Amino acid sequence: MSRYLSARSIAARVLVRVEMDQAFASPVLDGELRSAKQLDVRERRLATELVYGTLRTIKLIDEMLLRYAPKGIAKMEPLTRAHLRVGAYQLMFLSKTPSFAVVNEAVNAVREKHGPRLAGFVNAVLRKVSLARESFVPEAVLLDATPTWLRTRLVATLGEAGAAALVGYIHDPPNAGICVPSAVDREALVAELSTELTDAVIELAPHSPLGVLVRHGGAPQKWKPVVEGRAWVQEEGSQLVALLVDAQPG
Repeated sequence: MSRYLSARSIAARVLVRVEMDQAFASPVLDGELRSAKQLDVRERRLATELVYGTLRTIKLIDEMLLRYAPKGIAKMEPLTRAHLRVGAYQLMFLSKTPSFAVVNEAVNAVREKHGPRLAGFVNAVLRKVSLARESFVPEAVLLDATPTWLRTRLVATLGEAGAAALVGYIHDPPNAGICVPSAVDREALVAELSTELTDAVIELAPHSPLGVLVRHGGAPQKWKPVVEGRAWVQEEGSQLVALLVDAQPG
């Protein structure tokens, strides 16, 4: 890689491959991250969140972008469209990110590749998305974007607030489940991972006595306890199955 690529630029490149080549996101992202040796752990986690988060909510993101791009984005140059989508996702769903940083990086990336005209367009659209961010309630908007038949049934069963909460939960990035050999190891693992993954949310699993749950921690296969074989990746439901059948040696 001849120049530095940020997490946002990597995410945009992956989205182009997914859209134009029908490639699977996971191997494309892995390849980009392997090439970006200069990228630190925090940026790697951000790139991963941007790719999967954008793909998970792309219908909603495109609807938002169409409010401010009257001619649509379907015929737009693919990398520019990808930067718009990544920027919009970050503005709408990652509230800790400063708006100006998101907009500026997308504009600079498009300017470098395609010149000032497209960069100006990206700037105008994302600034409008940024202003809309102040009144944006992800759960409510996600419910509005849910297919009508499903939204109707969810609201009838759970009520408006319950349906919005459920849809928001479905779109939220899942926890990574980590399993330890013994329940006494859990507290130590939480302390160790909290030091290693400073931006992650780490907690004891509520149901499995051997489980720890991690959110926003990046690729679990690279965490030190997993690499060293002192813990392994296993979601909480699978842990419970193994515990309930009470499998014995041999």
